[in-house]
Amino acid sequence: MFPLIAVEFENVSFSYPDTHEPAIRGINLEIEAGEFLGVVGASGSGKSTLCMCINGLIPRFFSGELVGTVRVLGRETGRFKPGELTKLVGMVFQNPDSQLFSSTVENEVAFGPENLMIPKEEILRRVNSSLERVGISDLRLRSPENLSGGEKQLVAIASTLAMEPDVLVLDEPASQLDPQNRELVLNTIRRLHEEGMTVILVEHDTETLAEFADRIIVMKNGRIVCDGAPEEVFTDRTLLDAAGLLPPPVTRLSFMLQERGVLLEKLPVRFEDAYRVFSELIENGVSHQP
Repeated sequence: MFPLIAVEFENVSFSYPDTHEPAIRGINLEIEAGEFLGVVGASGSGKSTLCMCINGLIPRFFSGELVGTVRVLGRETGRFKPGELTKLVGMVFQNPDSQLFSSTVENEVAFGPENLMIPKEEILRRVNSSLERVGISDLRLRSPENLSGGEKQLVAIASTLAMEPDVLVLDEPASQLDPQNRELVLNTIRRLHEEGMTVILVEHDTETLAEFADRIIVMKNGRIVCDGAPEEVFTDRTLLDAAGLLPPPVTRLSFMLQERGVLLEKLPVRFEDAYRVFSELIENGVSHQP
């Protein structure tokens, strides 16, 4: 039975070679098993470095100075043998083309388990299961080169799932996609979380994180400057301004109404909450501050 804490950072800092400032510094963070954590911050705030510490790319493949301890499912990442962490932590990057290289989708998804010397029957089961979980079984014989951006990203996710990880880390997986493919990928991620997977999603769009994440951490200059529920984080104008972030659109609208003296019982961060708040406002009449 796995511990309740899926990922833990204890006083973690990391500096890349020939840099004057650490990319992340003094990180203390616990991520519960089954949680959906959103990570947001301006460019260069340390989000990607944080992710690469979780899956062991730091310090195994990126040189630099790592201080502190990162644990996955209770075990220090430095104590894993090379390749062991891939069975526990799956990583999906921003650009799916950087992860895809096989001639068919089927071969792509099978690549990881094959490298673990898993029996053929088990590989086939994992391929079938992973393709079905992300809804692309019909693409198994297609070449990844001929797929849409969203389909490629789903192949990358399926390839990660074939390793049967407990934690899925995604570094802005939908940032390069059109709205339709973006929705397809994000809804797939939501479904995986609903199945019980621990999800860590780096995303620049606060509207997306408000909709999907249970909890948000805001990063600035390599530090975690805020950690809380979306309703707490995305309604803090001072925090968002200092971190260079825009609140979700419905929250921006609420701020504008407040500036015009309209009294709001609650500042919404999700569309469904905004619909309820604004509907009540219309039905009951607009109240203004004295």
